[in-house]
Amino acid sequence: MKTLIIYDNEGSIIQQITGSYRVPVGIPYLELEIPEGKHVVAVNVETKEPIFEDIPKSEIEILRNKIAEQEQAILELTTTLAMLQGGYN
Repeated sequence: MKTLIIYDNEGSIIQQITGSYRVPVGIPYLELEIPEGKHVVAVNVETKEPIFEDIPKSEIEILRNKIAEQEQAILELTTTLAMLQGGYN
């Protein structure tokens, strides 16, 4: 979906609109598709290109990743212990 970015002469974003909008006349703007996982933080006024940054992960996403890492570590530890116990029988 296209997004309208209205910016000033220094590249600071004044307004960002997705969905239905009217293209301005006489005001610097860009119409663009924003890649998934990114957001526009400014506009390079010389090249008229957006400056993207990654959207920071939410606390929930960070916790889900930690849980997944811990589950993997537990699985590896369980496998190692099972192999060690099997070797002693």
